[in-house]
Amino acid sequence: MPRRAKHPPAQIAVMLVSLESDRATLETLSLLAGESPAEIHGLFLEDIELLSLAGLPLAREYCRLTHVERIVQAPDLERQFRIQARAAERALTALASRRGLHCSFRTVRGEPATLLRETLEAMDLMLL
Repeated sequence: MPRRAKHPPAQIAVMLVSLESDRATLETLSLLAGESPAEIHGLFLEDIELLSLAGLPLAREYCRLTHVERIVQAPDLERQFRIQARAAERALTALASRRGLHCSFRTVRGEPATLLRETLEAMDLMLL
């Protein structure tokens, strides 16, 4: 009986943005990762273009629920990035531990297009 060659685990990058929008991505990852061995690399992007805009005096946020407008400031946006990154890391780590998968997570500050291009070159699969 021929022995099958052991394949290295698939390298899957998961770009996470916010827990609300990432639920479907994590569900898809759960289905994919269950099929074969995989290493999961979670990425949370702090968009420098968005941070630059938050530094402008004309930057405003308008809440659809309360209809309240407020000035957006870079420190507030950075705090929100940290909160969202922690939530994304917890969700990804929980999924990986349930599936018995190796998981890493990092927060990256940069331009989305550049990060996507660099990540795609290094990974077998990328989920957004």
